[in-house]
Amino acid sequence: MMLFGISGSSGSGKTSLARRLSEDLGIEYRSASITSSGKRHGFDPVGILTLDERVALQYHLLSDHIELLEASPRPLIIDRTPIDMIAYLMGEFHMHSHMVTNERTLQAAAEYVSKAIEVTVRYYDQVFLLSPLPTYEEKPTRPATNPAYQIHTHLLMSGAMTLLRDRVSYFTVNTPDLEKRVAGLSDIIIERLDEIEKERRSAKHIH
Repeated sequence: MMLFGISGSSGSGKTSLARRLSEDLGIEYRSASITSSGKRHGFDPVGILTLDERVALQYHLLSDHIELLEASPRPLIIDRTPIDMIAYLMGEFHMHSHMVTNERTLQAAAEYVSKAIEVTVRYYDQVFLLSPLPTYEEKPTRPATNPAYQIHTHLLMSGAMTLLRDRVSYFTVNTPDLEKRVAGLSDIIIERLDEIEKERRSAKHIH
């Protein structure tokens, strides 16, 4: 598959890390912009949405994500994954969500988690989850500064990663230092690419 994904809460450094890895390793990079994808479907991803609207948006985002993956070369590194999408959807639900929406929306949200996990398993080779950075840089395309929300989405991503079990390799990245992040992920990705090359050579030799 040779698809490497960077996950993390808003402002955790996903794009900066993905770009550096692309440059250093000579791997193609694609930005999975939630903002542009959402606006294409008539939504503001960081705006205030009803639960029904949020679910509809997330299904559009996942569909666009699949299209992007299928149209991109390999090896590839990307700065968002379906793991992020799970967290941003489920972060909108709480104990009393059933009082402000309908059963159809609740069921669609639950089914979305399974669908996003299956997409991750189908397309991704490795997923890396970044811890939040100590400082948060506000941008128009990001949620407002809200440390509790950052921690909330990070914990949801951590939980979603465990649903991958042994079907996709996943790693947590706790250091906030960019150079250490680059060095650590480079080693893991290079090792995986070497494994894939050995498997190809072995398959060719057998045939």
